[in-house]
Amino acid sequence: MLKKSGDFHAAMLNYRNTPPIGHTYSPAARLLGRHTRTLLPTSDSILAFLPIDCKHVHDELQAKRMVSKLHYDRTACGEHTPLQVGDYAYAKPAPSHRGIPWTYGQVIDRNDRSYTLNTGRHTISRNRVHVRPAAAPNIPPPSPSQSRPTIPPVCPPCPPPSPTTNSSDPMPLTLSRPASQDAIPRSSSDTQQTLPVTAEPPATQAQRTASGRISRLPAKYQDYCMT
Repeated sequence: MLKKSGDFHAAMLNYRNTPPIGHTYSPAARLLGRHTRTLLPTSDSILAFLPIDCKHVHDELQAKRMVSKLHYDRTACGEHTPLQVGDYAYAKPAPSHRGIPWTYGQVIDRNDRSYTLNTGRHTISRNRVHVRPAAAPNIPPPSPSQSRPTIPPVCPPCPPPSPTTNSSDPMPLTLSRPASQDAIPRSSSDTQQTLPVTAEPPATQAQRTASGRISRLPAKYQDYCMT
């Protein structure tokens, strides 16, 4: 009706003078105790003061709310299971951060339906409808080898050697070179050391051009005779 009407204020005036479905009095009658004057033809009896039964109005409002609740409860879930301090849960991100995954944390405080979660970086507060229970992190128990530190065995220090020798110890053996090897004379050729002879690379051939520039043979052709 408001979209079809060319005058918005006249449409609102007619709407407030019309009793809704399930109500005896119109919104204007409940507020002012009478109907307001509109552009529609209206008798003087309707514009006169109209006593309002407040209890009747209250009962009609409660009945309409109960019907709305009945339709809502058909598809709504039951009561949420309350969380305890120390439980883990996922928290819905803030409206300004839509699209990011839910934050995992631990419940550290509870106030009626409000919960405070510690995410490891900061604390956030969420209502119960924005919190979903989660399993605790899977932390493997320490193995027996990790629970007990391994202490390496300590070897006892070796005793220092005794400065005195027993009479029962065997005598040390002294090895000497045979006299025949010392008696053999060596020639002068054996005493001279043979040194390896390395061939010197040939001198790089350099030529001077007509302009005066020195032209040298590349290094890769040093082993070749280019004359």
